[in-house]
Amino acid sequence: MVKWQNPSKGPFSGVVICAKTGGYPTSPNDNRKYTGYGDNKNASAWSNTIIGGLTPGTTYYFRMWWYASCSAGDMFSSSAKQFTCATIASGRKVFTSSTTWTVPTGVKSINIHCTGPGSDGRKAGHVGLNRGVAGGGGGGGCTAYQKNITVTPGQIITISVGASCASNSTNAASSSASLNGVVLVTAKGSPGGRFIGSSTMHYPAYGASDGGTGAKGGLDGEFYAPKIGGSNGGGNLQSTTTREFGTGTLYSAGGGGGGCDNVYSSGSETSYTFPGASGGEGGGGNGGSFSVGANATAGSGSGGGGGSYGGQSSSAHVGGKGGSGNVIITW
Repeated sequence: MVKWQNPSKGPFSGVVICAKTGGYPTSPNDNRKYTGYGDNKNASAWSNTIIGGLTPGTTYYFRMWWYASCSAGDMFSSSAKQFTCATIASGRKVFTSSTTWTVPTGVKSINIHCTGPGSDGRKAGHVGLNRGVAGGGGGGGCTAYQKNITVTPGQIITISVGASCASNSTNAASSSASLNGVVLVTAKGSPGGRFIGSSTMHYPAYGASDGGTGAKGGLDGEFYAPKIGGSNGGGNLQSTTTREFGTGTLYSAGGGGGGCDNVYSSGSETSYTFPGASGGEGGGGNGGSFSVGANATAGSGSGGGGGSYGGQSSSAHVGGKGGSGNVIITW
């Protein structure tokens, strides 16, 4: 924004502002960027305007002339005000796979947001022969954030984006950004949902929970409907929210629980129908409705949907894949 004070007397129509790199403009028509009176035309008043179309991270040389319009055309002041200004480089880059990033020219400070990967939704199973249990949704990964990290143009940031964790596994990957071997920000992924009780009973558990909570699947023998995956669950490194600071974009949602259908109860066939539940807002996979669970959105760090149970062990569907994590850099 350029700010100036209007002349106290005499004819006045506005100002002409010129800007260029490498040296000052030489006339009112040398790289003119603005013509007008800003937001106030009154004598002696302060006025301002915003100059657009400039390249971020670049030093510009400005000159400003006053002018008055008449029948003969525009008349310009004999002298000009001059000043220099370095524009600030700005931008946002989203990484959903591991790579490197070079700090651009003019960038001296960055912010980094990391989302750990989500976990896969659970496969459906059954307790004994007569009781089906749908798979729970996977959990969302942690989120972490660091502001105002000092950098130098040309430095190389190493980006590591974690892949989803398999259900019934604790080997969760992380997402991180590092510089010269020093980790700047890291966010761990969600471990996989675990069995409750004996694995031989094929009893799937709740989905994992770290960011958004994975939802429990439907349990047909007890009329238990599947639950919707949690959202904005508060990764443990970001405390209260899994939204990206600055944009408000939501990540690391929980997967929805799978549905159940058709069960033999007390020797007679009884039909219970529970469609799969929706995944949490922010990329969580939907629970299967008599099908496999849906995959979470790639790069969201969210949990996959739980698989549904269709009344027989042969209809125990698998859960969806959890979403990989992400690393987001803003400057």
